[in-house]
Amino acid sequence: MFSERFAAAHRSISRTLISCAALGIVMWTQPSGASPPSGREQPHPAASPPALHEDLALGTASLARPGPTLDAGLAAVYARVPLSFEANHGQAEPKVKFLARGRGYTLLLTPTEAVLSLRDPGVRERKSRNPERAATHDAGQSVDGLALVHMKLAGGNPTPEVLAQDRQPGIANYFIGNDPTRWHTKIPTYAKVWYRNVYPGVDLVYYGKQGELEYDFVVQPGADPKAIALEIETGNSKFETRQPRIKNLKSKIDANGNLVIQTDAGEVRFNKPTVYQPTERSQSSVVSSQLKSATDNPRTTGPANSLFTIHNSQLLAGRYVLTADNRIHFEILSYDKTKPLIIDPALSYSTYLGGPNLDQANAIAVDGAGDAYVAGFASSSFPTTLGPAYGGGFDAFVTKFNASGSVVYATYLGGESTDHVLGIAVDAAGSAYVTGQTYSSAFPTISDAFVTKLSPDGSSLAYSTYIGGSGIDEGRAIAVDPLGNAYIAGKTYSTDFPAFPFLTPLQGANKGNGDAFVAELNASGSSLVYSTYLGGSDADQANGIAVDALGNASVTGSTSSSDFPVLNAPLGVCGSCASKINDAFVTEIGVNGSTLVYSTFLGGSDDDQGTAIALDTTGNAYVTGSTFSSGPTNTCPTCTPFPTTPGAFQTSLVGGGSAFVAKISAGGGGLSLLYSTYLGADNYTYGQGIAVLLGNAYVTGVTGANTFPAASPIQAAKAGFPDAFLTQLDPTGTSLSFSTYLGGSSLDEANGIALDPLANAYVTGDTNSTNFPAMNASQGTYGGGDADAFVAKVLFPATVTLSGPLNFNNQPVGVPSSAQAVTVTNTGTAPLSISNITISGSSSSSFSQLNDCGSGVPVGLSCMISVTYTPTAAGEQSATLQISGNGTDSPENVSLSGTGIQSGTLEVSLSPPAIFFADQQVSTASAAQSITVSNVGTGSVTISSIGVTGANAGDFGSTHNCPLSPLTLAPQGTCTISVAFYPTAAFVRNATVRVIDNAIGSPHTVILTGTGKGPVVSLSPGAVNFKDQIVGTTSGAETVRMANHGNATLIITSIAVTGTNSASFAQSNNCGNALPPGARCTINVTFAPIALGDLAAQVTTTHNATGGYRTVKLDGTGVQPVASLSPVSLSFLAQPVNTTSAPQTVTLSNTGTGTLTLSGITLGGGFAQTNNCGGSVAPKKRCTISVTFTPTAVGPSVSTLVVTDNSVSGSTQTVSLTATGL
Repeated sequence: MFSERFAAAHRSISRTLISCAALGIVMWTQPSGASPPSGREQPHPAASPPALHEDLALGTASLARPGPTLDAGLAAVYARVPLSFEANHGQAEPKVKFLARGRGYTLLLTPTEAVLSLRDPGVRERKSRNPERAATHDAGQSVDGLALVHMKLAGGNPTPEVLAQDRQPGIANYFIGNDPTRWHTKIPTYAKVWYRNVYPGVDLVYYGKQGELEYDFVVQPGADPKAIALEIETGNSKFETRQPRIKNLKSKIDANGNLVIQTDAGEVRFNKPTVYQPTERSQSSVVSSQLKSATDNPRTTGPANSLFTIHNSQLLAGRYVLTADNRIHFEILSYDKTKPLIIDPALSYSTYLGGPNLDQANAIAVDGAGDAYVAGFASSSFPTTLGPAYGGGFDAFVTKFNASGSVVYATYLGGESTDHVLGIAVDAAGSAYVTGQTYSSAFPTISDAFVTKLSPDGSSLAYSTYIGGSGIDEGRAIAVDPLGNAYIAGKTYSTDFPAFPFLTPLQGANKGNGDAFVAELNASGSSLVYSTYLGGSDADQANGIAVDALGNASVTGSTSSSDFPVLNAPLGVCGSCASKINDAFVTEIGVNGSTLVYSTFLGGSDDDQGTAIALDTTGNAYVTGSTFSSGPTNTCPTCTPFPTTPGAFQTSLVGGGSAFVAKISAGGGGLSLLYSTYLGADNYTYGQGIAVLLGNAYVTGVTGANTFPAASPIQAAKAGFPDAFLTQLDPTGTSLSFSTYLGGSSLDEANGIALDPLANAYVTGDTNSTNFPAMNASQGTYGGGDADAFVAKVLFPATVTLSGPLNFNNQPVGVPSSAQAVTVTNTGTAPLSISNITISGSSSSSFSQLNDCGSGVPVGLSCMISVTYTPTAAGEQSATLQISGNGTDSPENVSLSGTGIQSGTLEVSLSPPAIFFADQQVSTASAAQSITVSNVGTGSVTISSIGVTGANAGDFGSTHNCPLSPLTLAPQGTCTISVAFYPTAAFVRNATVRVIDNAIGSPHTVILTGTGKGPVVSLSPGAVNFKDQIVGTTSGAETVRMANHGNATLIITSIAVTGTNSASFAQSNNCGNALPPGARCTINVTFAPIALGDLAAQVTTTHNATGGYRTVKLDGTGVQPVASLSPVSLSFLAQPVNTTSAPQTVTLSNTGTGTLTLSGITLGGGFAQTNNCGGSVAPKKRCTISVTFTPTAVGPSVSTLVVTDNSVSGSTQTVSLTATGL
């Protein structure tokens, strides 16, 4: 995405103390070594059940974009993921027992040797920047730039016992080619591979740590280390044609004691061995080796990651010995043969640095448990034989990480050529869905889109299918609904792309230079629910898709088609299509693809593109992308800016290009921009991913700006060019709750974002910064190659304030108490997500709770938990109310206590303990709900009073049939209190029914809670004061902003200017007849006085909000300037030619009440003037004009002094001038 955007930029010439940004950050990079190896295979077909096309292939999760773009990375990791060894279950030749992939190499372990496959980084660089070469790579050819190093143990045991140790939680799966018999699934992974008795008393152990390979020789006391002899061969990647080159091996020991081996592609270096003996006799001796870069400092303290350490050990003298037969031995001068001996020859290589070629994570999704699913593609660095049978130049992968960062599975998918994945989604069962594009030749066309669904454990294909026609087709985004139907969006050049239903598709034909497409697959992947083109006569492309619970699909992308379909559009005309430049678009397609709900352009006069879209729970769409539309300039005075809304965070373009964020109301006739804002600074910024929670938009992307807006940042300054960014916008789009750079000293970009249920943000992208910020990283260093993927998990703990603790007085055993309330208030800047509300402790069964908190609480709002105490035994009891979620101190605790007493004679119970009313329109009454008052004792109860108290008592009305004093409620008797909710204002309203009596525990209470639904109107400013205005002229417009801060739509009856002088004022507005919650509009007011003096009126708005109307005061003064010149003529004495006369003075007076504005003072005929008038003359003021005469010829001269102004007496005043030249 960066490469696409960069090109566009070039064309356009870039508990309550912790705030939400004091968050935490968990970050990691994906090692490029996570790529699958290459080999000869066919693209894999779909598995059972049958997919759309019987000739289907691949379940690859890859996604293609033009150029070497990088899209998502891994998910939240809290511990380093070790190098793992896969057991060979058929993914490699039979002689291979285990295989592992590291940064810059592949390790293949056979019974008799270890083979390192290394890549020349120069070749890697060339290929990573030329994906088309990889796409057309012939199956079966050797991979350029690979070199092999074979490490054998000369004279060793030819049949050692090879064992795996420390089973890892993750598995590997391979769906390569279209022959299911060659697929390999549920392959176990291990931390170590142990070769027993490679020499007498010597074992060999391979293992890894922090992504690096190590191997250790375990030499038992009394065994002879001289038996160890390394024989090293080098060759190219054609194993079957390799001839041993040991006799011609160019090897030497340099002056520092390092063993240097020269290969065709560069040096392999074994650093001088470190030799030591641990003090503990029980330890085994180890010869360990760690793959390192040659630029690393030589280790002088031994293998930090080996099986044993040098701590409290004795260092010994040791060195390499290169014998005449080119074998490598170790010479140790003196050591204790009764103790273990450790020899450490560290391996490094100067040529093979970083990751093997371009590996790229393109998309991420997060499930309800916080598990992350990452999809992308990987290039291969594996030999064509002996290694795994992978596909072609690029294969797809899908990796699942659990919430603690452990790998659950890693699955590879592909054909014999290049396959890309662009989008991933996950359903409630944990099945991953991917879409993208394949270039594999076994596919029936040049390039098709595909959709693949994996089983929850990643070990089988639920389905895999093509979607496409005879042209190039590309799946770019995918979403899944609650029923498991998959929704795919992308781009197609096919004229025969399947349009379905066949007789009545939404759009049945490709109208131009490539159209967007939208398709829905049923849950089994066996048929289309619908499929449609979406576009006009020029280029159209869908980049993002989101789906609501009903199956309405919202899509965003870019179009240069002026005839792109529009409906219910706030912007019905393309601002840039006439110039063949992109506008963004946002379209909602109804259930089953039956109709357009709405479709709108979104842009100005320059290039604008929508890249990602998300929906909130009410169906509002949130869109991000990029814009270069700045509005009118000197070179383009008619250019229009990207549409923004009044009061939005940023209403003008800063820098060459900017991200944008727009919120569009849920579909239908009332469609509007709820907010729209630029998001950028002094250089280009592009939005590339968006997610939403409780109305907060989380946006990520890439920025080259030095002053990108920051809010409680993790990283306040740009570290490279460009950097990634993460920004949280508040629900109104007017301010930033959080905003930060994210990057190192080189190129970093974020391409995708997902949120877990606790509002933690998972940001994914790519980096080639060696110092990219890392914390709790699975790979803490840059892997090299063209770029590494990264994933950053940013924690957004909410700030929570709780009322409490709660103490219940003496309460009869078995009798429920009156309810007491705990108020949960979100006082921070991040949404509060609530995962659970529980009561724990030794007496938890005596307490119960009801609440209206739902899944979370937006910023600034509250919810209520109603707690009741029903003691199960006499005596003091306690428990703890726990609120679990993303609160700063989660779980947040409230102490509960009470005392149970044996039943007495006067006992009262109220049921239910709390009433939660449904949402109720403001100023309307709900249906009544009943409270039962029961005398559960043995004596008569006297009730003194029944009433409603509390902050919003006036919003609740009550009646009852209970006997009041001196009457009594008999034992086992009941009466009823009826309560209705009549909200006088919007949002949550609380009160309490209070019963005072002579029973134990009086007063007895029931908590009342309801939400008033209604609009809340504000007009800003409250008054507009116009400057003095000349009668008969019109002022510039002053803006009044009208906003609906309520939770129901504002119905506008009228907006008009009223009052005594209403004729002197006028208004226009864009408010329409309805304003949804959170929306705002503008009223533009002008002043055109029709009389002199002070004039006043007001803008009056009438609507359905409380009070029925609102006004804004208007005032201004009508004025008139009156100009006069004195004298009205000047006569000069005769003046010699080419000399200048003495000046004569003319006085300009303003006798009116308004400022006299001068537009010019002119004269001619040898006359000249100077003046002190400036550009205006204030009321009742004057200025002077000095006139001189300089004749250029003999004879009379006549002219006129002309003053042009705005006087009501005429726009010009004149003075006659006469003179004679001598």
